[in-house]
Amino acid sequence: MRQIKKRNVILAGLLLSLLMWILIRSNLISHITLDWLKEQALYLQHMTQSHYVIVLTCYMIIFILATVCFIPITVLMTILGGFLFGSVNGALYASFSATIGGSILFLLVRHFFADLVRKKYAHKFKRFRHMLQMHGARYLLCLQISPITPTFFINLFMGLTRVPFWTYVWTSFIGMLPGSFIYALAGKKLQLITTVEDVMPPLVFFILLLLSFFGLVPVIFKYYAIELKK
Repeated sequence: MRQIKKRNVILAGLLLSLLMWILIRSNLISHITLDWLKEQALYLQHMTQSHYVIVLTCYMIIFILATVCFIPITVLMTILGGFLFGSVNGALYASFSATIGGSILFLLVRHFFADLVRKKYAHKFKRFRHMLQMHGARYLLCLQISPITPTFFINLFMGLTRVPFWTYVWTSFIGMLPGSFIYALAGKKLQLITTVEDVMPPLVFFILLLLSFFGLVPVIFKYYAIELKK
């Protein structure tokens, strides 16, 4: 059973590598900018209306590969998702794609690159593991909600832990939904956006930080309670 599971992971890794090669060779990634999205908006909208499933499949594949490879276009893709599919569906598709991409990276690290990642990020991982062991899924969920947490490193480090795969999946999906919805909602006014920074004004940014903070309050109290007992 374990050999079959490992073989499936290897096959998935090879397929992912092939898709990455095709995407890079096609030079598509370099074209995905805010200006390009605005120029192609009507065409992409027409394609979505005519070939919804095909466009959605291509959208999710690009989003997943961008998440795995840490290509900084996921915010733009979420905005585009809101424009093409609507705010709610766009947020759901973006969170789902990001979760799949993160899960792939999680499995690759857990099964193939654990030693390499552990050696390269030893100091950061040590603190991350300590907090995760103390506070579990709540800590992970708060990290995913926070707009300042680098999701790429969460995906990397989670592959080094003993956290169950499905715990990682549900906390990732739920934690990314608030931010995804904000960007997808902005996608409805794609033509009015001048910079990506305009999408999340300071107030919204602060609200997300506040949500993350309130989720971490029990974590903080527990941490200091343990420290005082020492």
